[in-house]
Amino acid sequence: MDAGIEKECSALGGLFQLIMNDMKASYPTWEDFVTKGAKLQSQLRTTIMVTGAFLDAFQKVADMATGTRGATKEIGSALTRMCMRHRSIESKLKLFTTALSESLITPLELKMEEWKKVASQLDKDHAKEYKKARADIKKKSSDTIKLQKKVKKGKDEARGQLDSALQDVNVRYAVLEETEKRAVCRALIEERARYCSFVSMLKPVLDHEINMLGEVTHLQTILEDLSNLTAEPNKLPAASEQVILDLKGSDFTYTYQTPPASPSNTLSRKSSISSNYQSGSVRHVPSLDSISCAVDGVHIQRCSSPYLLIGCDETGRSLSEGNSPSRLGRQGSRGRYGYAAGHGPRPALSRRVSRRDKITDSLGSNNQLAASGSGGAENGLLAPPPNAYTNHAERARALSASGKSRFKKEETLRATQ
Repeated sequence: MDAGIEKECSALGGLFQLIMNDMKASYPTWEDFVTKGAKLQSQLRTTIMVTGAFLDAFQKVADMATGTRGATKEIGSALTRMCMRHRSIESKLKLFTTALSESLITPLELKMEEWKKVASQLDKDHAKEYKKARADIKKKSSDTIKLQKKVKKGKDEARGQLDSALQDVNVRYAVLEETEKRAVCRALIEERARYCSFVSMLKPVLDHEINMLGEVTHLQTILEDLSNLTAEPNKLPAASEQVILDLKGSDFTYTYQTPPASPSNTLSRKSSISSNYQSGSVRHVPSLDSISCAVDGVHIQRCSSPYLLIGCDETGRSLSEGNSPSRLGRQGSRGRYGYAAGHGPRPALSRRVSRRDKITDSLGSNNQLAASGSGGAENGLLAPPPNAYTNHAERARALSASGKSRFKKEETLRATQ
């Protein structure tokens, strides 16, 4: 009987140690769960922020579809309902994230510290009770051995004491067995309590998750409505036809605004305006050609006066019409004065000026003084007026021709002298 009880007590003690070792080995797993749960909670917070921004943009698209002229209002309404359902999912996701942190991760982290203390206390209590029971059994067993020796010597009074001592040893073994059973039960209860506590922490999180996933059924219904509304993209709904009919019978007016001019046309207009402005206001700096032409008096405009300048033919054409200074000189030599180059001194040129010519000359000189910013002409000569030629190309050709003509005249005079 002693051997059987001893074996059972040893088995119970071994089971207790296995349970305690399992609980101690589970701590890294619980810690890893807490760490991963904290990461999940952090990622869910980021997801909630991004989801909120996405739903804001989604709502704008739905509002834009609702605000059309009648072709997609039903689609916009369905999209709005879809967005509202996603808003509900977002709010449920926030509750799920909060529960994950407040109901599971943080309490579990606190429980782990408590579990470690409880397991350590269980191990200490079991060791203390086991040592005490073993000490009692050892003491009673030693008394039994002494009584057995006395019985062998033939002492009859020792036989009764031996029977009582053996009975006491059996009781002590029973107490040890009961102590081991209680220790194993406490260890099993502690192990079970841990998982029960974990489930109780997890339950609020699962409840919020189920509520969040319950919105999926509503999304399925809205998705079916959207599929029906967008089945025929090329066919207008009845609401659009009604909008067209109502528009025909109303006093609605619409003014079509022409688009602005192209940049190239705008730039060309600006350049033409700038050139016109520069031709009337920019100061002209006389060159050598213009000075020589001014000296010879070859800058002649089309004369509106009946009096013609000397050097012009009877048609009154100016240099801008293609008459070079040399041609004017030749025409003047064959004119009514009968003067030819190299035949005596050049007669003095006289000029009859009409009232209209005076006004023109005065206006031209005032404009030239205003443009130059000084009170007199440069180098004692006046530059040709800006409007003497129709464009810059004609003026350049005239100036070049006048310079050449003056050079030829000077060579002719040197040869005659």
